[in-house]
Amino acid sequence: MRAGTSLSTIRSLEPFGCGRSGSAMGRTAPFRTSTTVTPTSGAMQSTPPTPILTLRTVQMKSGKPTQVQRARLEQRFLTELTGNLLTASVAGRLATYPTGGFTLDFALDIANVTKGIKELEAQEWVDKATRVVFVELITYNVNYNMFSCNQIIFEYSAGGLVYPWSRILPLSLATEEPFWTGAFGAVMKFLYYVYLIYFTKRFYDEFKAQRLATDPPNCFNPLTSGWNWHEFMILLLALITVLLTLLFYMDPARDKLDISSTTEWQDLFPMAEYAELITQINAILALLIFWKIFKYFNLSSRFLALSNTLTTAFPEVFVFLIMFAVVFVAYGIMANLLFGTALAQYSSFGRTLVTLFLVTLGDFDYSELEDVTRVFAPIFFFTFIIFVFFVLLNMFIGIINEAYNVESQKPKKDVTDEFIEFLQDLKKNITRPIKEFVALAKEKIAELKAEEEKFRAMRNAEIRRENLGRGMVAKLEKNELQDLADRVDEIWFLPTRLGLEDYIRDINLERTAKEDENGNQREPKDKLTYIEELKTLIPMLEERIDDAREILREVTQEGMKGDVNMFEVETAACEQLVEEFQTAISEKTTELEEEQERIREEEAAERRKIEEAAAEGEDGVELSNLGDDAPAKKESVNYEKNPLLKTE
Repeated sequence: MRAGTSLSTIRSLEPFGCGRSGSAMGRTAPFRTSTTVTPTSGAMQSTPPTPILTLRTVQMKSGKPTQVQRARLEQRFLTELTGNLLTASVAGRLATYPTGGFTLDFALDIANVTKGIKELEAQEWVDKATRVVFVELITYNVNYNMFSCNQIIFEYSAGGLVYPWSRILPLSLATEEPFWTGAFGAVMKFLYYVYLIYFTKRFYDEFKAQRLATDPPNCFNPLTSGWNWHEFMILLLALITVLLTLLFYMDPARDKLDISSTTEWQDLFPMAEYAELITQINAILALLIFWKIFKYFNLSSRFLALSNTLTTAFPEVFVFLIMFAVVFVAYGIMANLLFGTALAQYSSFGRTLVTLFLVTLGDFDYSELEDVTRVFAPIFFFTFIIFVFFVLLNMFIGIINEAYNVESQKPKKDVTDEFIEFLQDLKKNITRPIKEFVALAKEKIAELKAEEEKFRAMRNAEIRRENLGRGMVAKLEKNELQDLADRVDEIWFLPTRLGLEDYIRDINLERTAKEDENGNQREPKDKLTYIEELKTLIPMLEERIDDAREILREVTQEGMKGDVNMFEVETAACEQLVEEFQTAISEKTTELEEEQERIREEEAAERRKIEEAAAEGEDGVELSNLGDDAPAKKESVNYEKNPLLKTE
């Protein structure tokens, strides 16, 4: 058997200053060593280093320590301890304590510990101002690769009593597993995170669908369902566990950990706190996930017995809980006043209510009540048992029983029919998503094929048009009509999509250039807006269509010079070119009108908002910051933003 490195620390939390006064907090002093076990003999060996007692820093909230305080502090080792989000404070049984105080670290060696405790006692390390002492011990088991973070807490009450208690936090930083076990765990974690993303997306889609279920949409529609709240809690806790897991693996103590160190205190309590909180949240998460099974019990009328019983009994149970709360609180106050000064379980009102709840379950000690007061103990105990246990508790059972009888008398389907119907619904639920996926896939494939055919047809048309233009230019050059061929080559591609894009791109390059044609520096301009592009293209197309008509006339004349029209194909191509120019002009004019109409609608909407704001101002809304001519200013600003909307 082997044991690993062990270090311990004692912390005392008290104010700076003498006696009962003082408000600033600090910490003191380390002695450090380790205890190890050799693999062969298993004998315990202690290797304590020389104790070092040094004054480091003094953390004061305000002011400086007096000479008396400094004399006390020089006998201690002061350091400021910091924690993480979970260790910003320590919750005790009597109070909550901040991180800070006097800290002393020492080795797990009985001689050194005894000597250190005697020195602390001689120096009055625990005095009247001390409120809590923490004894912290971290052990490591090599066989299980497991740390154990142990705390023994001694709390000092205002009356001078000491309340000792302890806690143990297990911590595993890394586990050595077989390959297949580790691979399976990694795959399951990956699937868990993937499902968490899917569950988040699905929850958002359902929330959105329920919000849009009414006209107008209402965000409160999803909040009326208890199952939505249940799923929201599951999602929230799952995301919190993911966040805490990231913080756990990103804790700086993982990189600083040195198990072989015999002189450094390895503070693993923050990570142990993270691990404990993750486990606690996972416990609640597991309960909520299994509760969600009741959501699917509506598949069978017999499974609905529990939920329907609670739903039927809810009004009566609500009234009963009000009566029960009145009686229970009354007896709680009575018990706290009678036994609070003598019994710890009745010392506060909260503890009293918990104790009385346990009494209703049969966990009580009547003799200790009678020892406090022989007169009022029987009055309290027997009246409480009669009213709460015999009357109220049986009333509650009767309400639930009556609701269950009402639910059980409702007609139910035969078990065989329900099972067959369940299998049919299960088949539908399994096959419906598959069929929907297949149908969607077929639809997408058909759309892709249609887009591909459309692109192929468009590309083939562009290729045929390009070849037709090249052939026309070549034939004109062959017949020594070079000027006509150059003019055709210049405008042949203009009315096409690519031609218009190239034309606008050249203009934008020229506008944004920082140098002119001569190489002189100039201020670049912004690119054309969409409406400016349209207003630039339409005049250009109207000008170029005249050139296309002139080319058509000249080609027709050249073809008619001989006995046979030698440019019959070219004449038809020129006619097509003129038609393309006309189509491009019509399309761009329509786009310009639509864009202008859209901007006019936006202007009208902004004017309506200004008028509504002005009307509200007349009803008492302050509009002094807009001025008297606010609507006019707003309108002028809108036209400045859209100068192209101004009509000639």
